[in-house]
Amino acid sequence: MSCCSSSVLRLTLNPSIEPKSSIFFELKSNPFHQLPSSSKPTSRFQINCTIRKLRDRINTVKNTQKIAEAMKLVAAAKVRRAQEAVISGRPFVEGLADMLCNINESVQLEGDVDVPLANVRTVKKVALVVITGERGLCGGFNSAVIRKAESRIRTGS
Repeated sequence: MSCCSSSVLRLTLNPSIEPKSSIFFELKSNPFHQLPSSSKPTSRFQINCTIRKLRDRINTVKNTQKIAEAMKLVAAAKVRRAQEAVISGRPFVEGLADMLCNINESVQLEGDVDVPLANVRTVKKVALVVITGERGLCGGFNSAVIRKAESRIRTGS
């Protein structure tokens, strides 16, 4: 019997294989190809694995998923705490900025005090300080910070 070659791969379960505690998978490159019943297939890829190994692998994957979920929850809690710290620090920063502005105004109004740091100057050079993380799963964050810094350097602002 002649048939067109098929590039579709099919995974079939063959229950006639012994022992009963293992599962036998056959991967056929051409599911319609007829083979003589007396010969073993030579072009087939066979995988034989025990049910215990499959269960162990499934349990390992499930445990890895649980660990990943726990890490996500811990990271979310840390981000939430950091956001709360930033929000709670805003009144302090605003008060400090107001106080520094008032000091600067009073120094400039007196006239007889020469404070070079209080003078308004044109900006000639800008220093850009880039801070990245170093603790656990921060590669994406670091890449984003570096990309942003590089774009700021290119624009010159």
